[in-house]
Amino acid sequence: MISATIQGIDKSNNRAHITAQNGKLITGEAQRECVNEILRDCKEVSADDEVYCKLDNGKLFCALYHPIKDDIGRMRIALIVWDKDTSNELIQKTLEVMGLELKRFLELKSAFEERFVARDKSGGRNIWIAVGGVALVAFVAYLILKK
Repeated sequence: MISATIQGIDKSNNRAHITAQNGKLITGEAQRECVNEILRDCKEVSADDEVYCKLDNGKLFCALYHPIKDDIGRMRIALIVWDKDTSNELIQKTLEVMGLELKRFLELKSAFEERFVARDKSGGRNIWIAVGGVALVAFVAYLILKK
């Protein structure tokens, strides 16, 4: 499942949010529930700028600027939340229906994945350094106690 929401463009409808779920625009009560769920899911994330991250609940999150500003010139930022099992096709369809740029989304995703891989690689190296350090301390302690 994927959900996305963004502030509306003009004040004629009080800048009502535009919301999509699983590639389709939604309105009414379904929209209100969806927006509330998105906000609950991403409450720990500061979305003052574009970001792509994993949430504490295991879902993924992306804040992405919309290419069209609102009627008074402000940048609008879309909030997107999805499960790790959501297909790439459904993600793409949802971004398209919201008018968001797939290319920018993929750039943020790639940067996130690079950081994740780099962290995993350094984490593995740090484990071996720690194991080696513990082994060295144990060996020194053995030599001291042996005397």
